[in-house]
Amino acid sequence: MPNISFIITTYNYSKYIEECLDSILNQDQYEGNKIIIIDDGSQDDTYKIIKNRLSIPSIEYIQIENSGIEVASNYAINKINSPYFVRVDADDTLKSQYLSRFNKQLELKNNNDFFYSDYSVINEFSEIVQEINLPSFDKEEICRRGDFLATGTLYKKEKIDSVGRYDISRKNCGLENFSLILRLLINGCKGLHIPYSLFNYRIHSKNMSKKKRISILNYGNELTNNLLKMPYEVNCYHPYGLKID
Repeated sequence: MPNISFIITTYNYSKYIEECLDSILNQDQYEGNKIIIIDDGSQDDTYKIIKNRLSIPSIEYIQIENSGIEVASNYAINKINSPYFVRVDADDTLKSQYLSRFNKQLELKNNNDFFYSDYSVINEFSEIVQEINLPSFDKEEICRRGDFLATGTLYKKEKIDSVGRYDISRKNCGLENFSLILRLLINGCKGLHIPYSLFNYRIHSKNMSKKKRISILNYGNELTNNLLKMPYEVNCYHPYGLKID
C-alpha cells in the first residue's frame, strides 16, 4: 500500500483535537503511515490533551509561532517524505474506512493528482446533521464551487510542490485550499471523486462574521479574476453555503 502522511492543522482546538487524532489512529489500514500535528501557536490545552499520544512513534508534534494556516500547512508539508498526504483540520474527523477506500484507488495507479470523497456535516457534538454527495470530477464545476475542503482531500505531494504549496501572501484568507485547487487545475492536474462518505466536516454553532464573509467574497473575486479571468462564483456544493448577494 502507498505511504500516506496525515497533517493535522490546529489553532486553539483543544475541544476537538483528541477526537480528530483518534479518527486517524483508528483507520482500518493505519499501520505504516505518519501523522504530523502542526500547532499554529495555540494558547489553550492542546498539548496537554494530546501529550499522552506523543509516545506513539508515528506521531510528530510541532508547535510554531502563530503564522496562519497557510504557513503552518506548508511547514508540515516540508516535513513529510511520503508521496501522498492528507490535511485534516483539527475540528474535523475521518471515518474508519477512509484509508481503505482511498488505498483501493491508489493501487490502481491511475493518473489522478488529488482525490476527494463525499462527507457528513457534523455539529459541535459530533452529531451528523447533513450528508453531502458531490458530483464526479468536473474542472468547471469546481472552479465555480467557490471553495474546496482541505479535510479529506488526498494529494500527490509532488504536484503540490510543483504549484508552490499554499499561498502565504495573505494570512488566514479563508480560501487557502480553494486557491490551491485552482492552481492545480489550471496546471493540468486532475482529481477523482470517490463516491463514499469518508470524513466528517464540522460546522460550528457560531456563524461566520459579517466582516469575514465580506473578506472572503473580496478575496474570492481577486483570486478567480487573477487565476481564471472570471468573477467569483459559488454553487450548491459550496461547503458552508456561502451566498453572493
